Amino acid sequence: MNEGIKMYFFNVSVYNHRLVKQDRQFNEYDGPLEYLVMGHSRPARAVDATSIDGCYSYCTSGENNVRSYYKLVDVLENHHSRIGTILLPIGISSVSLDNPTKMKNGFYWSSYLDYFELAELTGDHSTYWKMYLKSKLFPYYEYPYMRLMLRYKDMRIIIPDSVYATATEKERVSFAHEIIENQKRFASINDPVSQQYVQKTIDLVQSHRKELIFVKYPVSKYYLDAIKEFQPKWLNSQQQIERIISNQKNVYFFDFETIFLDHPEYFRDTHHLNEKGRAVFTKILDKKLKSLN
Repeated sequence: MNEGIKMYFFNVSVYNHRLVKQDRQFNEYDGPLEYLVMGHSRPARAVDATSIDGCYSYCTSGENNVRSYYKLVDVLENHHSRIGTILLPIGISSVSLDNPTKMKNGFYWSSYLDYFELAELTGDHSTYWKMYLKSKLFPYYEYPYMRLMLRYKDMRIIIPDSVYATATEKERVSFAHEIIENQKRFASINDPVSQQYVQKTIDLVQSHRKELIFVKYPVSKYYLDAIKEFQPKWLNSQQQIERIISNQKNVYFFDFETIFLDHPEYFRDTHHLNEKGRAVFTKILDKKLKSLN
């Protein structure tokens, strides 16, 4: 009975889920992967892959560095020969560990995450064992929640472009504070275990003899100011992370985090670029990539 429900869930209920669909598109893609952009929604919004030769964007909302690591294990195993350089986000909120009791889309991430390794590194064996059993035996456990959130459009705090563009200074400050609270709720930012995954990612990419670029993508001054006010330790932890990636072979660091602080017109919300900002940033990134070559 349960096997039948699982089969229906994967073949009917989530076959066209955005994450499952994105994986199919990536695995069916046979073009060049000179530059593979991975990570969360910030690079997804910032980089127009069609404007950079040989570039492909394979990002998912909320994909922290731990998730990226496990997805990258699969990507390098199956697409090793085609990949040249990998771009991963390293800025504020990129390095984090999911709150395992609140992680969404478990049915999808269970195909990538190594729950046993996470259990060992975090010391939280009970929680990760439960997650493993739940995802393997009852992968559909989240489905009612997914349907409810889809109905009410409340998966994340998202500010429509039009609202942010016409918002007052006070409202934009408030938006930034809400985002920071939301990120705290669902992830442990710069957790020691998540920092270990920075080095694990470097080791993984180097073992495949690929180039790796860590990128701090642009954020608005409202977002940066909110962090300085409410979570200054996030900024302090960034220095530790940057020390990890310094002086590593075939590893580069691009810091674009503050380049648009005086250009609020480039943002769709507090930490995602709009189409105008995306066009400008993609040209800057393309030029930087070419300078490496």
